[in-house]
Amino acid sequence: MKKFLLLILAATAVNMVNAEEVQNTDQKNSWDREIHGKVEAGYVLVKIDTMNDSDKVDSANANGIRFNGTFVDQTGLTLKASLINATENGPFFSKRDMYRTASVGVGFYLPVHTKLSFIPTISYGISKIQVDNTYYIPNTTTVYKRGDVRSDSDMIGLGTDIILNINECFSVTAQYQYSWSHSSGYFNGDFQGKSSTSGSNYSISGDYNLNEKYTASLAFALGKSLCNEKNGFRVSGGMLSLARRF
Repeated sequence: MKKFLLLILAATAVNMVNAEEVQNTDQKNSWDREIHGKVEAGYVLVKIDTMNDSDKVDSANANGIRFNGTFVDQTGLTLKASLINATENGPFFSKRDMYRTASVGVGFYLPVHTKLSFIPTISYGISKIQVDNTYYIPNTTTVYKRGDVRSDSDMIGLGTDIILNINECFSVTAQYQYSWSHSSGYFNGDFQGKSSTSGSNYSISGDYNLNEKYTASLAFALGKSLCNEKNGFRVSGGMLSLARRF
């Protein structure tokens, strides 16, 4: 976390030094509007691994839809929002093997170069994960029985986007976030207890500008939410989406 904070401080310092240079680039035209950004919708595939004592004991797959929005004002203040709804049979057709999450974040757009920028962000989100698999008694390796395992969580995350503009048409965005969660666990609908989890989330996406308004994107992500770095869920997935810039 110290390295992460130093990175953000360094980006801020470079941004202040190069602010005048960046404003003189061709990209300044996009700042003539009070608000600019993009809205995005796409198809998502999700794999949910259940972890016990750092080992994967079961897994489930889900697919569905994801919506993202990024809004930036003239000062660089940034608002981000995300919604994922994925289940075993698609976004709306099943209550089993589901992955649902929603989050909002506030950050600041820091262009440090004509081709490189950062968006450090603090966010709050909620999630529901439900899978049909083997339930393990916490802190043991004893199988209890098979059924619906559900985790309802609220979380706070601290992270950053790193955006690299390769050329006029193609860009790459890497995201890192460390999150802290409070979760309530259920087995076949019965409350099992509460726990605190934490973990890192990573993603990388490639964006291709189809024209002046629309962008196609392919993204991959990996996240962990573990108690004592051993027990919980590991979620990975990919998304193909279309974004409208404004």
